Amino acid sequence: MRYLLDVNVVVALLIAAHEHHEKTEAWIDERERIETLGEQDEVLLCPWTEMGFIRVALAAHYLSDISTARRILMGFKAARALVGFVNDDRRSQHLPSWVKTHAQIGDGHLFSIAVSSGANLVTWDQGITVGGVLRLG
Repeated sequence: MRYLLDVNVVVALLIAAHEHHEKTEAWIDERERIETLGEQDEVLLCPWTEMGFIRVALAAHYLSDISTARRILMGFKAARALVGFVNDDRRSQHLPSWVKTHAQIGDGHLFSIAVSSGANLVTWDQGITVGGVLRLG
């Protein structure tokens, strides 16, 4: 199974002080455990999630500078064999029809990337109510 991580999942995973860190870490650990049993789970990042992690980590004062955020992100990708990367080739015409407001654009964009990559979108966001989305909370 392929999973594209939402920005909120990446933040929760990489910031130990985040309220959902332990649950997100447990979910990733389970993907790695499944991998050792011979299944092929892959956790995906994309430009949107990488830049979003840096933006949120700094804006929420979890981290103090961009270089630290980059180092944490690169360390995660290097330490986890199941982490992959997909390019973002989606444009505004690829937004799903359920996107109706400005607040849904990011979710719709990531969902579109997930679908085009054969992945499920993984999120802590309870507002996305379509198939192909795995809500951790």
